[in-house]
Amino acid sequence: MIAVMVTKKETKKEIPKKTPKKVTKTIKKKTSTKKPEPKTNEKFFNIVKEYLSKNETEISDIISFSKTDLFLKVKNTKNPSEEYLLAAYNKKKISEDEFVKAYKKASELNLDYTILSPGETSRKLAGFIEAVKKIKDINKID
Repeated sequence: MIAVMVTKKETKKEIPKKTPKKVTKTIKKKTSTKKPEPKTNEKFFNIVKEYLSKNETEISDIISFSKTDLFLKVKNTKNPSEEYLLAAYNKKKISEDEFVKAYKKASELNLDYTILSPGETSRKLAGFIEAVKKIKDINKID
């Protein structure tokens, strides 16, 4: 393609215009020879089941199950009449939100609860839990 350019002197110059080149890329698919691993939530559930069997506890009901948390109704094999809620979280750090969520779920079912996690709580939260354990009463001044 040729473009024509007119200058002040009314002279015509021919300027060749470059045509764009087509670039083609080939995409290679990577093939892996690895065996597919079990899903992370299935792994987590198996870890919790193993922990419960070591502590002589059996699952009586599965309340809810997701990628990051698991709520189970469990009972101790030594004292089967005592049921409680097990809230297991697949997180490195558990926060106040997880504690509140476990408390609400346990109060709906009218059960005591235990929290299980591969991680720890923050120092601030651990201190708060210890303080709440020692509290006798909270009253409002009129």
